Amino acid sequence: MSSHEIRLFIVSGNRLLREVLARLFKARVRISVSTAEHLTPETAEQMVSANADVLLLDTPSPLFEQAEHVRQMRADLPTLKIVLMAMEDNDRLFLEAVKHGVTGYVLRDAAASDVVAAVRAVAQSAAVCPPQFSRVLFDFVAQHSATGGAVPEELPFPLTRRERQLVPLIARGLTNKEIAAHFNLSEQTIKNHIHRMCSKVGADGRLNILEVCGIQTMFQ
Repeated sequence: MSSHEIRLFIVSGNRLLREVLARLFKARVRISVSTAEHLTPETAEQMVSANADVLLLDTPSPLFEQAEHVRQMRADLPTLKIVLMAMEDNDRLFLEAVKHGVTGYVLRDAAASDVVAAVRAVAQSAAVCPPQFSRVLFDFVAQHSATGGAVPEELPFPLTRRERQLVPLIARGLTNKEIAAHFNLSEQTIKNHIHRMCSKVGADGRLNILEVCGIQTMFQ
């Protein structure tokens, strides 16, 4: 375990839960804790200023309802990890959470030690989910691969047809030069496409495009 202190932000509309979680984590070594009632622009600024490591939420609502705001926050703080706790045992909700950048998913019947372990794990760039959801991820990847890695039609970004075609090739690990050869285009043209894609989805690089689009995270 790294000696680096984990900078944790807890966001919950339940005051009692916030206070209980704060005490729980403050009792652990090498974890600093800040809390907030809501995930607001001001909260996001505090997290960026503090270079937060982990955001702990007790509901996925901020991720789903403030998707654009969350994307901007993660663009400003690309190393931030997100953990959801007290979640439902629901396959669809789990996959949606992963698509929105969650790397820690803890069910509502989990022990306090499980929540602490999840925060520590994601801070070390691991991913955490209940064992039954591993199969959900495998099935999703298998289905995704069977369609050739196509970008989902519901993707909420205004990507052009060509830009959408680049996503599965990036996911396969192809370089800009290899992608250029695939389409018989110049490497600079591909670089220009990727630059525009980053601007559109709020990504800080070609791999982050996949994460924001809900593809890269499925393989991590």
